Amino acid sequence: MKKIATLIAFLALISGCSIKKAAFNSVADLLAPPPSDKPIEGANPMAALTGENDPQLVKEFFPTALKLISEEEWKDIRTQFDEIGYAGYTPDKFSFVSSQDTAITNDSVKLPSGELSLKQLIGIFDTLPVDITFIDSQDSVRYFSESKDRIFVRSRAIIGSHVQNCHPEKSVHIVNQILSDFKSNKRDSADFWLNIGEKTIYIRYFAVRDTQGQYLGTLEVTQDIAPIKKISGEKRIYSHE
Repeated sequence: MKKIATLIAFLALISGCSIKKAAFNSVADLLAPPPSDKPIEGANPMAALTGENDPQLVKEFFPTALKLISEEEWKDIRTQFDEIGYAGYTPDKFSFVSSQDTAITNDSVKLPSGELSLKQLIGIFDTLPVDITFIDSQDSVRYFSESKDRIFVRSRAIIGSHVQNCHPEKSVHIVNQILSDFKSNKRDSADFWLNIGEKTIYIRYFAVRDTQGQYLGTLEVTQDIAPIKKISGEKRIYSHE
């Protein structure tokens, strides 16, 4: 809740006055006591946030924000704004070591952007409308999704095998070239497509890197795009079919 309020406040400061008023009204509503605690107009202690007087907005709101929001949360807010972008004002670049809180327990995996149980994580991977296979930095197959309609059948016996042994000999040189380009930072992706019966198979390879740019492995993503190629116009209404 605190982060939402702060983001609204930041957006208000870097946007037009009408947006400021709407944003700070929302913040005031979030922070103000329930209506029963302010029986008369003007009794709201956050009333300073409902106007367009910038000096007073800063004077009343930001000292409170500084007390409520931790240093790590401010860093997260800045990082997220750098990713989203700014309107009308772009601050100077600022770098810091961001805490990437991660943890693995018997029941769940905590990631920087959320936490999932192992059951949820497996379900998500197996529900994706694409087939994925991950090859580590040593070219060994480490994981593949097990959706019910996989395009290319995989056996769990391939886990730990070198990816070169999973392709026909005539295409191994292409596999090696892709991996070499990924490892040398020459490329970050490669794609192919082929027709198999009525299917149009789109195969994409992505270099997986950590936040420092270190190569971690390669992700293969495969999808039948024939149904997508048939899409035209728009669909905005949910259908029961």
